[in-house]
Amino acid sequence: MRVDHPRLSRIGRQRRGFTLIEAALVTVIVGVGVVSMLRLLAAGTFVNAQSAQTTTAMNLAVNLHEAMMRMTLDQVAALNNVTYSPAVDSDFTAISSMSSWSQNVAVQYVQPDKLTSLAYAKTTAAMVTVTVLHNGNVVYASRRLVTSAQ
Repeated sequence: MRVDHPRLSRIGRQRRGFTLIEAALVTVIVGVGVVSMLRLLAAGTFVNAQSAQTTTAMNLAVNLHEAMMRMTLDQVAALNNVTYSPAVDSDFTAISSMSSWSQNVAVQYVQPDKLTSLAYAKTTAAMVTVTVLHNGNVVYASRRLVTSAQ
């Protein structure tokens, strides 16, 4: 004769499957992980696009600075307040595929013995600032010193 004791019968039963709370908890954990991964991918894509835009702008600024290396100070000074749109290469040839890009040139004479001080008359040194814009927004600006020997 077999006697079933209530406590013994509960211990002997094996549990199968997951409870509803366990399944919900796993769903939340996996969901948070997936959303975090998507945010990481989106941030990476945004940063890659920004860095490509910055690299392009830096190259466009260098194009003008290289072109100015072949010019006299008077020729460089004549470029003050000139805007190239579309952007140009180092031979001042327009790059037709870059119609949404522009390059602005600003030339300011500086004191030859103190390059951080502006001069209000023509001197032998000038600070050239090239500002590169994409769709009207400033992306990059760089400065170079141009001098001439007298």
